[in-house]
Amino acid sequence: YFDSRFGISTEDRRRDILQALFNSIVTSNLSVSDLSLLLDSLSKIDMHIGRIGPKRNWRLLKYLNDIIIKMTFPYITNKNIKYSQYNISWPLMGNIFSRGQSTRKIISEMSKLFHVQKSVFGLLYFPFLLKILESNKINPSEFVREIGLEEKYITTIEKELSRSSKLT
Repeated sequence: YFDSRFGISTEDRRRDILQALFNSIVTSNLSVSDLSLLLDSLSKIDMHIGRIGPKRNWRLLKYLNDIIIKMTFPYITNKNIKYSQYNISWPLMGNIFSRGQSTRKIISEMSKLFHVQKSVFGLLYFPFLLKILESNKINPSEFVREIGLEEKYITTIEKELSRSSKLT
């Protein structure tokens, strides 16, 4: 996880484990009755574990795996459920991660130019900037030189422009 604070609180750990189980159950090919039994078990597990926080019984979290196994195992046996932490297929997730790695540096540099946070620039500014570059037929190399960025960002912008043109 990129956020160093993630996973510190028990609430975050609980959400992560239960979210992964939820994704695994929902994306599996189960009958409606099996699906309802498993989701009912997960909601009971969530309620039990949710009571640990307000009472500050953190030591009970060591039994989390045992609770999950006890309450879901009777419904999971021979059901061909595949574990998936995220409900996005791995090939698609690989593309998302690689795209994030390639755009992270340019978003960081350009957020400084626009005086906004990186997340704000990546979410609100960057997609529209690409749209402006594409619709006005602005050459990425000229744009990068004009705003004073390094030449290595030209290929990143060109790749993002080609990706956005494929979507429209």
